Amino acid sequence: MMMFPLAMYAQNVTLPWTQTFEEESAFERFTVLDANTDDQAFKFNLISQAASCARTIQADDWLFSPTVALKAGKTYSLAFVVSGESQNAKETYEVKIGQGTTVDNMTKTLIEEKEAPEDYVEKATVKTTFSVAADGEYNIGWHFNTAFQFNEGALYIYSIELKEELAAGAPTAVTNATVTPAANGGNSAVINFTAPSTDQSGGVLTSLTKIDVYRGDQLVHTFENPLPGSALSYTDTNVPNGTTTYKLVPSNAQGQGSEVSVSAFVGVDTPAAVAKLNLTYANGKAQLAWEKVTTGANGAYVNPASVTYTLKRGKSTELASALTANTYEDTPTVPEQQELLYYSITPKNEAGEGKVTYSKMVVTGKPYTLPMFESFKNGKMSNFWLVDYNKRVRWTPLSDEGSFAQDADRGFIAFTPMFDGEWSRLESGLIDLGTAKEPMLTFYYKTHTQAEDTLVVSVSKGLCSS
Repeated sequence: MMMFPLAMYAQNVTLPWTQTFEEESAFERFTVLDANTDDQAFKFNLISQAASCARTIQADDWLFSPTVALKAGKTYSLAFVVSGESQNAKETYEVKIGQGTTVDNMTKTLIEEKEAPEDYVEKATVKTTFSVAADGEYNIGWHFNTAFQFNEGALYIYSIELKEELAAGAPTAVTNATVTPAANGGNSAVINFTAPSTDQSGGVLTSLTKIDVYRGDQLVHTFENPLPGSALSYTDTNVPNGTTTYKLVPSNAQGQGSEVSVSAFVGVDTPAAVAKLNLTYANGKAQLAWEKVTTGANGAYVNPASVTYTLKRGKSTELASALTANTYEDTPTVPEQQELLYYSITPKNEAGEGKVTYSKMVVTGKPYTLPMFESFKNGKMSNFWLVDYNKRVRWTPLSDEGSFAQDADRGFIAFTPMFDGEWSRLESGLIDLGTAKEPMLTFYYKTHTQAEDTLVVSVSKGLCSS
């Protein structure tokens, strides 16, 4: 039997414990065992966001949980989401518990051998309750044990939840819980709530031993022996900037009760994105203007006077940083060859940067003169074109050995929508029509006989539609 990876050993967790596999760091809390040494073991699966183990012929592989402290006389509930991989194979597993991360340590069966759903479409949530005979540190083991099969397969575990079942006489949750952040970005918050007055069975509580207040996982305050049903308030200071979650946990002589969590953004927020970056381009000059940011990205406090702006031409050419004004003039170098011109702006304050906002696009450069001609010869563009689209498919130049190229130059441009409401826009560069008396546009197109698509042709003056 082999343990994989070498440096992967289970770490302690506390209850209630919920585990998903959205990041590899979550999987690194577990211990894996390749019991039949076939080089197949549980691994982190980013695509499926699961802990998964492949099987070539038969499986004998373990996934051991982090260590968790459990007590005799308590009832615990375990739930996890599981599936197989293929309808062509039937995968089996069992779940056990013990004090350690070896097969011999797994001394109690929580779930007898069970068949997993065929694939991720049919994934199932499996639940069970259990208790332990003695106080101690325990590990739960998922044993992938599919017997000999010719068809390859795999077992996936997507999430795990382990918690202590509440005693009938334990308190229900606090009510009316609120978090009120300090005004003007202050780093404090007031937590208000009402202590519970009933137990899990609906009976009247006669006493409480305590109510713990947690900021995240940190215990910040304990109300000792509060009266059931009383209104309570706590002011938390030196709260870090950001979204803060408070957990309120009541207890009595029967044990811990139901918990409640409330969240709020405390402190100075990062700025919201600039609502719109206006661009006007004329005579070689770009005039930029925007409304100053007055709100936070999370809806919390920002001081508009402390927000500065970084302005760039395109995505990377920085023109100015730490701007406090809301207008700017730029004189970009314009080559003869046509190209897109656009700008981006990012707000910033002491809490960090907001999201970037882009201006509309304009085409600069020397306009084409009449006659202008484009045939997409050999599937290539010989002039400047801009393509915009809303879903998946867009106008694309293609090379053709058959009959699609009307002028037999083996090139055309095509758009074949795949979804209802899908569109794509093909826009030319600048064309000088100044001396043209009756300009004429001619183009050839081909469509499917039964198609219900529409084709719209329009003219704009110097500005892209994007």
